[in-house]
Parts: sequence; C-alpha cells; structure tokens
Amino acid sequence: MRRSGFVITAMAAALDMGCTPPLAGSPDRTIAARLDDQAPTRRETLDEAAVWAKIGDGRQPGQGAPTAGEDGKIAYDPQRGSVYLYGGKDDDDRNSDELWSFDVKTRRWSRVASDGSKPPPREDHSLVLDTGNDRLMLFGGEDGQTSNETWAYDLSTNRWENITHPSAPARQEHIAVYDPRGRRMLVFGGTSSDRTPDDQTHALDLDRKSATFQTWSTLPPSDARPPWRRQHAAVYDPARHRMLMFGGIQVKKRYLNDLWSLDLDDDHWSQVESRGDQPPPIAQTALSLNPQRDELIVFGGEVLVVNGGDADSCLVNHIWSLNLRTGIWSDVTPHPPVVYDHAGVFVPELDGMLIYGGSNFRPGKEHGTWLLKASAGPEASRGGADP
Repeated sequence: MRRSGFVITAMAAALDMGCTPPLAGSPDRTIAARLDDQAPTRRETLDEAAVWAKIGDGRQPGQGAPTAGEDGKIAYDPQRGSVYLYGGKDDDDRNSDELWSFDVKTRRWSRVASDGSKPPPREDHSLVLDTGNDRLMLFGGEDGQTSNETWAYDLSTNRWENITHPSAPARQEHIAVYDPRGRRMLVFGGTSSDRTPDDQTHALDLDRKSATFQTWSTLPPSDARPPWRRQHAAVYDPARHRMLMFGGIQVKKRYLNDLWSLDLDDDHWSQVESRGDQPPPIAQTALSLNPQRDELIVFGGEVLVVNGGDADSCLVNHIWSLNLRTGIWSDVTPHPPVVYDHAGVFVPELDGMLIYGGSNFRPGKEHGTWLLKASAGPEASRGGADP
C-alpha cells in the first residue's frame, strides 16, 4: 500500500507521539506529524533506551495517590527520602490545597497534615526545597487570580507560614530554582495578573543572616537573556552552579526548544549550544538532571503540529536526553518511530513479536528491527480459551 505526502491520521499520530486523538463524534482530522523529522536517528538498543516501571497505580485519588493529577508542583528532599507535591487540579478540574509526600523507600503516597493556616488552592505555581532552612517554598500560581503569595513550609514543625512581602511579583506559569550557595530562589518568566509577559529574573533572599531576608529583588539585565516565555521548565545544575531553562511557549502558539543557562556566580544568562536529536519546540514538559551521569532528561509535553492548514497542539510521550559534557541530544524513546507497511511475526525463542522495517515521512525506508514484548496481565498467562 502506497501513501504519499506528509499527512497521517490523528489516531496514527496518537500511537507514535502520545497525541490525543479527536474526541468521539468529532470530524476525522489529519495531522501532519513531523516530529520524527526532528530526530533522524535514535537509540535503538535495550541497554541505551529508557526503561519504564509503574510504581503507583493511582487508582484511589485522595487515598493511595494525590487528589490532584494535573499541574501539581514537585520537590525532592534527599534528607528524608521524600518527594513532595502541592496543589494542582483534581479530576473535576478543581484546584487543590493539599500537600502530599511520596516515600522513596516504601513507594507510597501519603497526605501531609499540617497545623495552623495553609496556602489556598493553587495551580501554575512553583515549589522548591530551601535546603538552608529545611523548608518548602511555595510561590505564585493562580486560583482565578494570579498570586504573589509566598509560603514556607517548615519540614521539622509541619507548619505553613505566609511570608509574602510587598516586593513579591505576582506570577503564574513561571519557573523557580533554589540556589544553595547564594541561599535564594530564582524565578523567571510567566505572566502577571493581566497576562503581561515578564522577561525579568527575580530573586527571593533566603539567607537568614541577610538584612533583606525573605524579600524580593530583580536581577540586573545581562547582555544576553532568554526571550519571555511561559509553561517552560528549569533545573539546578550543581556541577556548574547554574540554572538550566528549557522550552516553553510564547503568544500565538509559538513554541520554543532553546536551552539557556543562568550563571549563579555572576547572574548572567547565556544560550547553551547543543546538537543531535534535539527535542522539537515543546511546552509543559517534565525536566530533570542526573548529576551522576551529567545528563538532562526531557519527557513529554505539548508540541505544535499542522492540522490541515492550521496549527494545533498535540501531546507527546517522547523522551530526550542531553549529555551536558558533549552537548549532544539523543532521542531515547523506548519504542519505534511511526511506520506503516512494516512486517511482524511472533518468535517463541524471543518471547515476543519481531518487527522489521516500514515506511514513514523520512527519506528512504525504515530498516530497524525491534522486539515487542507485551502482556495483557496475569489472566493472559494461563493460555488457552475459556470454556
């Protein structure tokens, strides 16, 4: 079967990129999925590919998992071996005011009870660990109105404190990173109450010995600085004492895939040069840094594709890795690219389906050989048909 052009059906795009297909009853649409054109090569061996393991089923929101599932903000506390999550939207799109903790050893979520007042429900906020004061720092976000509130959660006393200062900017959809040497929190991007873009870098002083403790300031502009954005992601790079910021979106669905560095010694921005299988312009992604491997990981998010003659957003489940020493990106997504006219057969010795070749929208044909091991669960292992 021969298919020409660069257009595939929405469902085919969904299978390859995790794109949400059209809702039931909506007209069939086509999406020009060019994501794989961004990555002409990818890691194709099991030892190099990413490996997934589901460690929480999420079947009981509010009990075995946080009530909120979308837009909750997360921070890791190595001292306690706990991951904390605050706020976000529940299944009914209501913003949550709950704090949850994930125990790394037991691999269980539990709701954290606190004494006294606590922050209001929030989404599009930020949450960082203030290691110098053993606190969680919650900033900004919105629950109808953009907030400038700054809250500190004392991990020793289990109490929240509203430390909002008049100097605090009102921000949502921003990023925040804790600077352990400078004892401050850095914030960039996002929007204000009237949706005004903000391309300045703000700092919250978290040094108890400082005369400006728990007040905000704006860093002087550097010669180069990133363009404004929202729904981007950032991490702290301990080896180089810098903040790394990636991706995001601007107005009119202009998505970004640039990587920027804020040197926390001199507070100067610079763009990080990179090459290889770079992620496409993407927003609302998850970003992490593995300091032992010196590796930046990007997972999932929202990209822009062509929907007929119009641009439309699409959700992806791809994974990209950046080697910070070499500046080379790799696509480490553990599944093949989207293909058609490929061949497959079950091979007992390999206990899986061997898949070869196919065609797609890249020049030439696909010549990769993949092994798919899929299970329908314990019921399928019994074999044979039910009487």
